[in-house]
Amino acid sequence: MFSNTRSNQEKTSRAGRWPVALPAALVAAAALAGCGGAASQAPKSTAPAAPSAAAQPAAAVSPATLAHLQALVAQAEATPTFVPPGPPVDAAKARGDKVEIIPGNSEISYCADEANDLVKLGQSLGIPTSNYATTGRPSQWVQGVLQGFATHVNAIDLSCGITPAALGPQLQVAKQNHVATILAEWYLPNQPVPSAVTGATGTFQDQAEQLLVDDAIVQNHGKPFHALILTADDAIAGPGAAEAALQEFQKRCGQACPAQIINIPLSEWGTRIQSTVSSALTADPKVTAIIAVFDGMVPGALPAMEAAHRPGLKIYSYGAGAGVVRLIQTTHGMVAADIGPSANWAAYALMDEDLRVMTGQKPLPPNKEYPALRMWTPANVSQYFTPDGYGTSYITGYDKLWGIHS
Repeated sequence: MFSNTRSNQEKTSRAGRWPVALPAALVAAAALAGCGGAASQAPKSTAPAAPSAAAQPAAAVSPATLAHLQALVAQAEATPTFVPPGPPVDAAKARGDKVEIIPGNSEISYCADEANDLVKLGQSLGIPTSNYATTGRPSQWVQGVLQGFATHVNAIDLSCGITPAALGPQLQVAKQNHVATILAEWYLPNQPVPSAVTGATGTFQDQAEQLLVDDAIVQNHGKPFHALILTADDAIAGPGAAEAALQEFQKRCGQACPAQIINIPLSEWGTRIQSTVSSALTADPKVTAIIAVFDGMVPGALPAMEAAHRPGLKIYSYGAGAGVVRLIQTTHGMVAADIGPSANWAAYALMDEDLRVMTGQKPLPPNKEYPALRMWTPANVSQYFTPDGYGTSYITGYDKLWGIHS
């Protein structure tokens, strides 16, 4: 059940990778989006075969560790504060320039929100901004870039998990014609930005996945349990984010919390998630936690979870899209947590990077230019739907950086 190998079909699906982002995406994340035609999953696990129920310890973690994890989750639930990413940039100097955003998959609520917010923000700054909507297919990403060339944009933002490898020739043309390309929510913010693009905003999705695992341990009261980790290997952030979750299980509770990684390509989310999760739950009746690397996977997983009628079964996800966060309120605890950046904050970070490159400044590194994360749980979910969900410090902070006086 917890084999450390993958099938040849699944290895093939690693050929194209997307969040962010997750950033994020996304996929982003958060993203969170993209396309892959490869076949789906065979599981990967934390460890050798899980111990039998009789052999499992009474606790997976010590009381001290459990208290530490509870404190980490509480900290992640708090309202984040804005930290200026770099020196001021005069937004007025970019007035009249054009920006285009191409979401990896506009059907994911977070991706659509980020793009729409960027359009509104651009309009408020006198920077015409267009949104090239997609359904996650790389051919659409290509067409989006070509549309940007045709409309003479100055910067093209690639959000929600678009992989630069899918746009190699187009990005080369952009570079030759001095069109800036910004990768939104690069999921490895402490690593060099891919050379094919001009710059990138960041997202700390690895930390987010670790916090989701920590919360799952807390929700299981520090006792042994089994888990599933749902990911998409064709998403640029998918493999790394899943490994971050897997390693956190290993670090915190080892064989007491065995976990499977299950790969479901992005293009199959609408048709394969429910059946795949249903089969995995049937195969392992001890699973009480599902980590969804991207919260766009949650709607497909819920019907399978509900059909299982399993007490204590919960799902924890990355993305913080409004549709999934709302499920925390309506699923009686089954959707236990959704962590991610604000789509609006992500749009501000993207525009800041756009402004810098369009006015001749160097792009900021993604470990400086990023939207902050917040974990949404039953304890704080009501705040998400208020203007203060992520606070307003980032709005006033960016306005000050851009020389905008309200």
